Amino acid sequence: MANIGYDWDTNWTAFTQSPLTLTEGGTDSNNGETGEIDLDGKSACLISIDADYSNHSLATSGLKITVRRDVDDIVWESVDAASISFELPFVQNGTVRKTIALQANQFQKFVVQLDWGNFSPGSSVTVALAIKYGVASSS
Repeated sequence: MANIGYDWDTNWTAFTQSPLTLTEGGTDSNNGETGEIDLDGKSACLISIDADYSNHSLATSGLKITVRRDVDDIVWESVDAASISFELPFVQNGTVRKTIALQANQFQKFVVQLDWGNFSPGSSVTVALAIKYGVASSS
C-alpha cells in the first residue's frame, strides 16, 4: 500500500498585508488584502502565525485566531461557531509562534480572523502570517 503524503511548496508566502499591527481592541478579518484563501487544486495548507507582543505589563489577553469557513459562497462561519479558534497567550515584550494545518476537504475556502481583545492603552500585537500549500503525492 502506498504512503500518501504531501508535496509542499518550497517557500512560505507572506499574506499581502503581513506583518500587520493590531492596537487596542483591533480586529482584522480579511487577511490584510488577500481576502479569502481558496484551496482549489490543493490538498492542504500550512499557516504560520508569528505574534510579537508589545512591552505592556497591563495587557490582559492574547491574540485570538479564528479560521472561518465559507458557508454558502456568500458568508463565513460565525466567530462563536467557527471550527477552529484559539488564543495565543500574551507574553510581555515576547513572541509566540504557531503553525496550523488545514485539509482542503474540510476548508476549501476560508478567512483567518485576528482579534486583539486587549483594551489597555498602548498595547499592541504585530502579526506575521504566511502560507504554504501542499498537493497530495503517493510514494
